[in-house]
Amino acid sequence: MHTDYGLRFLIYAALQMPRAASVKEIATAYGASADHMMKVARALSKAGLIRSCRGRSGGFKLADEPRNILVGDVVRRLESCQMVECMRKGPSACPISAHCQLPRLLETATKAYFSVLDSATLADLIGQRKGLEIVLRVISA
Repeated sequence: MHTDYGLRFLIYAALQMPRAASVKEIATAYGASADHMMKVARALSKAGLIRSCRGRSGGFKLADEPRNILVGDVVRRLESCQMVECMRKGPSACPISAHCQLPRLLETATKAYFSVLDSATLADLIGQRKGLEIVLRVISA
């Protein structure tokens, strides 16, 4: 859910450009908890994907142009892609890790997964802009 809402947050922020979007309005647009969306905003900010804007018309803006934000990069920053213990750094408690082929298989699958995600940008995700703006009731910039 965290990555899902992270991507949704970025889509909404991209549709709002150049205006900043508030956490409350994004949460309302998606029918989500404002508290949960604030946690997502913190993670996106920490990852360098959004920046906060203070003041009367404050909120959050994308840190870069949508065409420069790779979907794969967003997922990497928000999601742990180490599906099994032996893929994590450090010693493994798994008794078969020295002889198991699962980590190599999952590593190959993960590379293919990110290859596809890296072929798309945030700009690609907002390709049907008018429809998204209507559904999300986006405030015109």
